[in-house]
This record gives sequence, structure tokens and C-alpha cells, in this order.
Amino acid sequence: MKLYSSVFVALALVGLFSVSCLKNDVSEPAEVEETIPVETFVDGKILSKSASLCLFGRDSEMHSVIKLYAGADISVLEIDGVIDTKFVPDKNALSEEIKGTEFVHVVHDNLDFWLEKSVFALNCENAVAIEKTFLYADETLSQKIDSPQNPLKFAARIAKAKEENSSENSESQKSTKIFYYDTGAKSVREAFVSSASISARIDDIVVSQVAEELKVTKRAAPRNELFAKAAKYKPCKKVLAALNAQKTDKVVNNYQEVLKSMQRMSRGVNVEELLTVDQSKDPFK
Repeated sequence: MKLYSSVFVALALVGLFSVSCLKNDVSEPAEVEETIPVETFVDGKILSKSASLCLFGRDSEMHSVIKLYAGADISVLEIDGVIDTKFVPDKNALSEEIKGTEFVHVVHDNLDFWLEKSVFALNCENAVAIEKTFLYADETLSQKIDSPQNPLKFAARIAKAKEENSSENSESQKSTKIFYYDTGAKSVREAFVSSASISARIDDIVVSQVAEELKVTKRAAPRNELFAKAAKYKPCKKVLAALNAQKTDKVVNNYQEVLKSMQRMSRGVNVEELLTVDQSKDPFK
């Protein structure tokens, strides 16, 4: 019995020693370092007449939440130097070819939204055409772009590439790189224009827009308000000339328009009856 007890104790000690050795031999797994994505923002400008900030719904579609307009500032999100985008297929596409719209992750008023990639430009500043402006594909202004929007009209909203500002000879350059919204292609395009035909000054941008509004504003009170707004700025000579051209307006009185306005008067005049009167006869005879 003593022999069996000694053997059992010896085997137990060997087992314990083996287990302790195994524990010592097992190396602890190396800690995996988590790489945190670096988020940065790039400034941009809206160039389409209007654009929608959207939220991605549970129905896998984008839903418009906020409207932005030409010239509005946006902040585009980049993750590790790459713009964060989302492609939304068109469910109503008739062909088997995958069609859809690409959206970009933007932040507005500290909230996250999605914005169509085709409606804005990056690394630019707001600008305006201060005269009829031709679009060119090259910096030497020798190849005109084939587009229904060429030339751009006076007061057309565009964006001037910021890279032009860093050039030491920017003031003497004959051409400037710009971005504009092509209404036919429904997308922002880049082009080169004569540097003398555009301006990035806020005075020229505001007053040129006022001059355009005056062209379609006929009532005296709103026109006076527009002129008062423009008086706060000092635009260049070309923009000032366009504003002054709206100060002289020919007024032509139309008989039918006068009669329509009389209908809105509170003097009890029945204009419809007046129109039926034979004006060739003297009603007092």
C-alpha cells in the first residue's frame, strides 16, 4: 500500500509541474492597436440655384430636409483624406444598367447630412461675372467650351479656384480658373475665363444681384428698397454702370392695365359695365 501511495504522490507532483510549465510557456496575446480614423473638413460652395441637404432613410432613399442656395458655404467630411460618399441607386431605372446619384457627407450647423456631389465645388470662393464672360477649356483662352451657357451672362454666380490666389503673379494673369453650374449637364464644371471679366469682391457680388432683381421688379417701393441696399456698397465701374442703367425706366400706360387696376379700387366703379358702353355715343344726350 505504501508503494502505491508513493507512486500516486509522484505522479500528482509530475502533473502539477507540467501544468505550471504549460502556463508559463503560453504567451499572452499581443495587444492590437486600434487605428482611429482621422476626420477633416474641406470648405466648399454651392453653385446650383438651390440644393437639398438630405437624410438617408430606412427605405434606402434620400429625403430632403434643408434647402441651401447658390453661394452657401458647406463643410465636406474627409475620412483619412478621402471624401465620404454614398451611392444611392435609382429604383425607377428602366434599364438593367445601374443608375443613381452620388451623395457626399457634409456637416451643416453641427448636424450630419448628405448632399448631391454634382452641386458644389471645393477649395474656392464666391465670385460673379461682371460682364458677358466666355468659358474656355485651357488657360491660354484659345479653346472655347461648347455649351449652351457659353458665354455666361452678367451677374452669373460662379466660384473662383483658391489656387489662383496663391500665385505671385495672380494680378497680372490674363486667365482665372473657375467653377460654374452647367444647367444642361446638371453638374458643376470647371473652366477658364478672362480675369478682367469676373470679380470675387462682395460689393460686386451683391450689387450685380441687385441690378438683376431690378430688371424684374416694377413696383416703386421694392425698387427703392433695392437701390437703398445697393447704396451701402462700392462696386466696380462695370457693375455700377449696370445698376445705374436700371435707374431710368420708361413707363408706358396700357389702357387695359389701367382698367384692371380700377377693379381693385374701392370706389364702387363697375369696370365690366364700362367696357360694355358704346363710347362712340355721348351718354348725356
